[in-house]
Amino acid sequence: MTASQPDDKAEQDTTREPAANPEVEPTITLSDQLETDAADSEAQPDTTTSRAYAVPPTSHVVLPSNKPNRLKRLIGAYWRKKFLTIPLTIVLLTAVLLALPLTRYQLLGLFLKENFEVAVVDKTSNKPVTNAKVQLGVATAQTDAKGRAKLHVKVGSQQLTVTKKYYATTSTDILVPLHPKQAPYIATVTATGRQVQARVINKISGKPLSGALLTAADSTAKTDKNGEAIIVVPADKPTVAIKITSDTYNAATATLHVTEQTDPLNTFALVPAGKVYFLSKISGKIDVVKTDLDGTNRQTVLAGTGSEVNTDTILLASRDWKYLALKSTRDGGPNPKLFLIDTSNDKLTTMDEGNANFSAVGWTDHRFVYLVYRNGYQNWQPKAQALKTFDAESGKLTTIDETDAEGSGDSDYAGNQFGSVYIMDNELVYVKNWYANYYSGYKLNGKQISLMSVRPDGSGKKSVKDFPISGSYSYYALQTKLYEPQGLYVQVPGQNGDKSSYYEYKDGKVTPKTDVTDQAFYDPYPTYLVSPSGKQTFWSDARDGKNTLFVGDIDAKNGQQIASLSEFTPYGWYSDDYLFVSQKGSELYIMPVTGGAPIKVSDYHKPDYNFQGYGYGYGGL
Repeated sequence: MTASQPDDKAEQDTTREPAANPEVEPTITLSDQLETDAADSEAQPDTTTSRAYAVPPTSHVVLPSNKPNRLKRLIGAYWRKKFLTIPLTIVLLTAVLLALPLTRYQLLGLFLKENFEVAVVDKTSNKPVTNAKVQLGVATAQTDAKGRAKLHVKVGSQQLTVTKKYYATTSTDILVPLHPKQAPYIATVTATGRQVQARVINKISGKPLSGALLTAADSTAKTDKNGEAIIVVPADKPTVAIKITSDTYNAATATLHVTEQTDPLNTFALVPAGKVYFLSKISGKIDVVKTDLDGTNRQTVLAGTGSEVNTDTILLASRDWKYLALKSTRDGGPNPKLFLIDTSNDKLTTMDEGNANFSAVGWTDHRFVYLVYRNGYQNWQPKAQALKTFDAESGKLTTIDETDAEGSGDSDYAGNQFGSVYIMDNELVYVKNWYANYYSGYKLNGKQISLMSVRPDGSGKKSVKDFPISGSYSYYALQTKLYEPQGLYVQVPGQNGDKSSYYEYKDGKVTPKTDVTDQAFYDPYPTYLVSPSGKQTFWSDARDGKNTLFVGDIDAKNGQQIASLSEFTPYGWYSDDYLFVSQKGSELYIMPVTGGAPIKVSDYHKPDYNFQGYGYGYGGL
């Protein structure tokens, strides 16, 4: 057959009868049938609800199944909307797993954690066990003074293990649920040693001290709100050494008596941390000494040289006890110097010196205020007196004000003099008076006496009120008196035989006072000592020959009586919690701000010098 001849054989083959083989039947496969269906469908539309397949009677036909097609259609539809169907599937599967208790917490534990609290208590005493190690799963914590430990752990079943020296280790499986209840899980432990009850108090106030750490024989415990703790120690010794520590208190060592009974010997007292400084002449020279607040651990900070003057050696502390001002002739020579002692390192530096004498006013924060009386100045020469401040932090010395004068000789002059200087809230208040020679009184006529105000750094200086002088005087002066911590009475002398008039200076204003008499003005007023925070005052009032002590607010109002008919006088504060008082002018004591029995700190040296109205520094009464 040539290429141009029709393929008759192929045509004939398509109509050929099947081979006569009784054992083998031709089989029409599903794919063949599907192709046939497709061809028929293209050739003729399907107008019937069913299709009849023309299959040779001798052929075995495998018909298509409906189930695989339906599954395929479902899978296809699922994937066509996969952005909706897949999340819904995950949600459904998660809901099923969460509904089953067995799988719920295993699933949640993969991504959820909760805060869980465990309270460890002694099985016998039912008291909290402090400083026990608590492990829950992989998280660990130490129990506090209440025997409690807080952990952040995954939800679900966890193993809880509690360990502590001289206690049997306990382990148990617990469930950490979603949103645990507020009450902690209680874990009991059994002691393997002797349980000893100890108590810790504040030595000055006598009050229980919570949170104090007790350490004995490698065992630890913390005191509760009542200052009590159970510490477990070996039972084969009658006593063991114990160390007690607490924040802001001096550490102490003592002996713990091993007994299960309450023993007063197992009450221990801690002293608040801090140092008190004072002058002492016990060595025969005037030394600067420091001790703990209860008088222990005495140390000489600055040994005297023997050149100090008994009546003119002064030590004044800032309200926070960080700095001390010392007036002393310790370096020799006729004139004293002003020294600064930094209590952080007890370093001594010189604040001021020269041919002059110094009069301390007090501290305002970390600035020391004082007056200078320069020697060798004539009455008609200006700057004979100066008001100065020294900044202890920066070392800067500031001249706040100086006196003025005029004239030409001993019988012809007029000049200023500073009156009392008072420290108020971020303010210095003082008077500049005038004096003259008897024959030069006319020079005062027409001059003014000024009540002055200035900030401790020298800024804002101004006259808050001027009082003109009318007439001829050799001395014309305003008198001032501090009647409360932030209030002054001002006495203006009468002119030409008139009575004195009175004013009040308070809150930056001067107002006339018609209800103040000469007797009321000259009555003694207490000296108010201001607390370090500036929120409280401490003062005494003489009654029946004894002193009644008060603590009140910054204006000395709402006073609470803390002692009556005592021989103690105010000396200073230590923080806002403790007060220093003195007795007989040479004995220093400390007491709580709420009152109570004072504890003696030490004997001390005090010159015969008082700072009346002095309230912003300690040690000058």
